[in-house]
Amino acid sequence: MVWAHAPHIPFVGPKYYRGQCIAGTSCCPPGLNPNIWKDAQKIDYYSSICAMDAQVGNIRKLLLDLGVRDNTMLWFLSDNGPESSTPGSSGGLKGRKHSLFEGGHRVPGILEWPHKITSNIATKFPVTTTDILPTTLDAIYEGMVAEGFDSFDGMSIIPFINGSITIRPKPIVLQGEYFSSKIAVIDNNYKYHGSMRAYTNLDTDPTERKYRRLRRKSPPAMLALRSFVATTVRGVKSDYQANCPRA
Repeated sequence: MVWAHAPHIPFVGPKYYRGQCIAGTSCCPPGLNPNIWKDAQKIDYYSSICAMDAQVGNIRKLLLDLGVRDNTMLWFLSDNGPESSTPGSSGGLKGRKHSLFEGGHRVPGILEWPHKITSNIATKFPVTTTDILPTTLDAIYEGMVAEGFDSFDGMSIIPFINGSITIRPKPIVLQGEYFSSKIAVIDNNYKYHGSMRAYTNLDTDPTERKYRRLRRKSPPAMLALRSFVATTVRGVKSDYQANCPRA
């Protein structure tokens, strides 16, 4: 796993890519002036991303040179949305890093695996980092350990790649740091926000402006999500206490 620092705070663009950025010959927006503080910040931000892109290119070239590119899964994604004080964009979604709104965690994700993915496809449901491990194991053992996948927080996306599923069978739970009371769960297009005790449909409300309060007469699927959250949180706490005892 390669966990790039860029464009995490503090971001400093390498001299070569800063020069390209100022010259307008790279992935930076045109017309940035290094003598203006806000522009200088953007130059560092975007040039650090340019440098990261180049290193990803080096990884892809190495896989090709070694003759293992076709049957290597190469995942590319971020771990969260943009920091509040950076030029990064959440693409119009509400919230930024540290937020349980979509702008805090919904980011683009790419999986390159030529042996299995022979043409461009895109999920209509969210995929999360906890899906990487079960997907990898599913690829290695070709479904032989599928019966144990229920113990994972994530799921294998190979059934989607193979065309056998179009919806996500397992919800995604999001929680703030260190067992925070801030918690949310996403089940395909529906999202339940625990701290608000409300839910919305992300297909029709992608910017999360139309949350509805959860009530006893709310749709059964939404009430089930609330119960799923409670069960999941108890399980995580139990696992943590059992495997990470305090000194």
